[in-house]
Amino acid sequence: MLSYRRDLPDDRLEEIRALVEKIPADDQRLVAELARGAVMSHREWLRADFTRQGLKHQWSVLFRDFDVIICPPAATPAFRHDPSTPQEARTMAIGGKEFPYLYQLVWAELATTCGLPATVIPIGVTDGLPIGVQIIGPEYEDLTPLAFARAVGARIRRFHAPARLRIPAERPVTEGRAASLRR
Repeated sequence: MLSYRRDLPDDRLEEIRALVEKIPADDQRLVAELARGAVMSHREWLRADFTRQGLKHQWSVLFRDFDVIICPPAATPAFRHDPSTPQEARTMAIGGKEFPYLYQLVWAELATTCGLPATVIPIGVTDGLPIGVQIIGPEYEDLTPLAFARAVGARIRRFHAPARLRIPAERPVTEGRAASLRR
């Protein structure tokens, strides 16, 4: 995985830039986009941020009519992890085709790219592991997806976290859209 870090030596950064220059302009694979992002200029970042602001606006329009958006949290149900291989080298079979392990993050990008609050809750079990849904809420309304998750959780009791992982009940939600979801 290519990533830009503050402490990345200049010669390594130049190596990454040289690799990125060899990527065809029409290559939109996730690994190509991540590599480009690791070495983008400030001007390129500003262009990307302008696009991100447009996406944020589209989300705000959507949330005029919907309290939350429900979508998958990942491309697959939960799976048993094998830390014996570095993340960058891992692959996963999705629909019978191998993909880089980190492609699992694509569904999280729906919320994170625009800074939207999201939470994932279990709604079922397969092979002893949870199947979840991601609940995305409007910008600055962190309590909204949490309240919705709590309301769904009160009705779906198929998955029980081990006692050592259970989170105690929080204080009541009393403000904004989140409070209306609790009623």
